[in-house]
Amino acid sequence: MPRNFRFAIASDLHIALPQTIHHAPHRFHLVEVSIPAFEFVLAQLESLDLDFLLLPGDLTQHGEPENHAWLVNRLSRLPYPVYVVPGIMMWCSAIDRIPTLA
Repeated sequence: MPRNFRFAIASDLHIALPQTIHHAPHRFHLVEVSIPAFEFVLAQLESLDLDFLLLPGDLTQHGEPENHAWLVNRLSRLPYPVYVVPGIMMWCSAIDRIPTLA
């Protein structure tokens, strides 16, 4: 029996609130537009009658808790479920917070 469903994929959002943007010389410079760009994508998806949204890859700039909080809040307002797959930035951020044994 065939199953039909509609979904969208938005990858590597790199969400960054203005106060969390790192001003290092070799940083990813598109983080300044990450939130407006994501809002634009969500607006385009509104008319598609999706069954779910898949978000693989780096969800935030560097795994900052406040950027994740913004994203969770925004995703909770969508009319369909969202499935996320953590990217390398989330893993690196988590590893950096683990105390080392010396």
